[in-house]
Amino acid sequence: MVTVRLIKPTITAAVICLSLNCATIAAADGIGGYAEYNYSLLDSKLNDTNGTTKTKSSSLNQRYSLALDKSLFPTLRLSATGNFETSSADNDVDSVRTTSASSRINTNADLSYTNGVFNGGTGFSKRQETAKSNGVSTPALLSDTYNVRFGWKPDDFPSLDIIYTRFNNYDENHSAIDTVASTATISSRYKPNETLDMNYSANYTALNNKLNGSESQSLGQSLRTSYSDIFFKDRVSLSSSYTIALQNTTSNNSTPIPKSIDQLYFAPTAISADSLTTPPLGGPLNLNSVPTVNGTVISDASLTQVRNNVGLKLNFSAVSIIRLPVVISVIAGHTISTTDYTNVTNAFGLDNVATSKIKVYQSQSSDGANWQPLPVTSITFGTMTNPTTGALTDGFEITPVTAIPSTTLIKVEIETVQNAMINFSIQKISLSVPEAYFQDTTISSLKPGQSRTSSQISGLFGMNLKTRLLTTPALFYDIGFNLDHTKSDVQAFTYRYTVVNGLNLNHRLNQTLSTSARVAREDTVSPTVGASSSNSASISFSSQTLPTLSQSATYGFREENSAGNSRTSHSMNLSNSAELYRGIYLSLGGGGSMVTNSTGLNQKSLTVTSGLNLTPHKTVSINLSASDSENWASGAGKPETSSATRTGDLTATYNPFPAIYLFGSYVINAQTNRKTQTAQSIGGSWSPFRGGALLLNTSYRENIDNSGNKDSSFVQSLRWNIRAGWYLDVSYLTSKNSVTSQKTDTQVFNAALRLSI
Repeated sequence: MVTVRLIKPTITAAVICLSLNCATIAAADGIGGYAEYNYSLLDSKLNDTNGTTKTKSSSLNQRYSLALDKSLFPTLRLSATGNFETSSADNDVDSVRTTSASSRINTNADLSYTNGVFNGGTGFSKRQETAKSNGVSTPALLSDTYNVRFGWKPDDFPSLDIIYTRFNNYDENHSAIDTVASTATISSRYKPNETLDMNYSANYTALNNKLNGSESQSLGQSLRTSYSDIFFKDRVSLSSSYTIALQNTTSNNSTPIPKSIDQLYFAPTAISADSLTTPPLGGPLNLNSVPTVNGTVISDASLTQVRNNVGLKLNFSAVSIIRLPVVISVIAGHTISTTDYTNVTNAFGLDNVATSKIKVYQSQSSDGANWQPLPVTSITFGTMTNPTTGALTDGFEITPVTAIPSTTLIKVEIETVQNAMINFSIQKISLSVPEAYFQDTTISSLKPGQSRTSSQISGLFGMNLKTRLLTTPALFYDIGFNLDHTKSDVQAFTYRYTVVNGLNLNHRLNQTLSTSARVAREDTVSPTVGASSSNSASISFSSQTLPTLSQSATYGFREENSAGNSRTSHSMNLSNSAELYRGIYLSLGGGGSMVTNSTGLNQKSLTVTSGLNLTPHKTVSINLSASDSENWASGAGKPETSSATRTGDLTATYNPFPAIYLFGSYVINAQTNRKTQTAQSIGGSWSPFRGGALLLNTSYRENIDNSGNKDSSFVQSLRWNIRAGWYLDVSYLTSKNSVTSQKTDTQVFNAALRLSI
């Protein structure tokens, strides 16, 4: 049923397009398009330690496109494109069926003008995407794009390019996505002569998220100047460049940070400075109490509850701050100062959370039972800023160790203290409504009308000087200097520079032998990382004793020192190639390396490769290759280890006629502590008709990955080139993949039809 349901639209659409091919529109100037259909059917079985999982799926993808490209005038061109794509799929995993469908419509139009000196244009595109899963649709996603372009390229004057683009991304209900982004780019290049080149670019981006009220603007500017020239009869060459970039970003928000209080469970009472008694710990909150806005001020000495319970219920996850605003009553003429804040901190013992007179508890029970201590990082007292209104108030701020999840009941018990322990000038400290917030370091944490700005300036300078000291032999000295620096409003000025000094030698010793060598010193300095240096040397010889015989040998040395650590490496490589006879090519190469560092670690490696290519006839090609690689490691307090990998590969191709092609290969792979594996591949293609209108392919391939796992596949495919721009592809694939405890068998049928006009 699934296959029939998906194939029917394919047949219908194919018939329609075949009919359209006869229409005159196909021959209209400047109009083109295509229709494309892809049908796929998959059947897979996975066996592992959990049992067998069977998967069946079928999908149909349809694409339609119509394009117009028309020259209205010699300098004015109009282009437009419309694309429609739809996909549907059925999936069955162990008899659990799911369906999905999606569609995409994309239209665009562009009008451009050019006359050699001036160019410009304007364009518009619109995209709409819909999706449905198991019959349930999600809101359509839409995107509108507008752009305007202008360019000026006069001779012997700076060029100018300006592009302005506006992107609108939203869903059909404007409920999940609703953003507007605008970008403006200006670039200019001026090359007054062959040695000097200057480039400037600026990019301004503005982003407005209409759903959360966040806005940001970013301006980036870059100026690059480069110089290159040759002096003293081509003996000295100099090139340098400097790039400086400036980035400024401004963010603001018009939406206040959301509070996370649902309701106040208990009318907060006062912390009385007059009470001297010490009754026992207060009990659970009375959830039936009527909430009140402000705490009741206790002014006499008859207080019997010295622990005042304040409770709140959270309805927002990840709460990270709990605040207890207070109202402080003082004697006439007294002004609250930092000394009073210190006295309150000392009186309540806030410096030590464990012995503080403020205890915080949490409960996951809706009736307020099973109270458990809430781990807190700190409890402080001082002036707090309301993130919604910006108003200042005094109070306690509690910071939990981890964010508190939603649906949690919070209880804060505060023990009363004597007036003398704080300051006789403070008469009362009365609680107000407790508040809970979440900390957000993004733009949403900004207060209404508040902005945050950031800026960064960075630069990159590079210079290379090369001079020829001798002509025979050719001896060159070069020095390179690179500097990069950065400074921002949150990072102090930092820099890093590198100096490289080197000598290069190139010389032909005789008609068959030549050599080259290099010695270099590299120094890097960075205030944050420190200084590092390296010394390197290399020498190579190459020989071609016969036109069909060549050899080369290369030796390299490098010593690195950084932050008290050192590393030394030696490497040697040899290669030989020869044409023993016409159609017989032989190559042999090998190389090794030794690496040691200051920790005592020693690493060695050796690799040998060989290859043989035979062409006994122009229709036959045979390639044989082999490699042997071994690695050793010891020292640094670790036991000595070794590993080896040996591979061999034989490939043969046979092309007796242009319409027939055959191939085969055999691979062997042997690794330390692994079973030796082999892989074979064989296949070919055949085109029975003149001109290649029909092409048949069949192949069987085996593959071994780096982990030693082996997989195989058998593919049969057909391509029918119906006419120019029309083709039909049909393929059938069966594959097997095996790993340590898992085996997968898969069959895939795929058909694709493309009809172009």
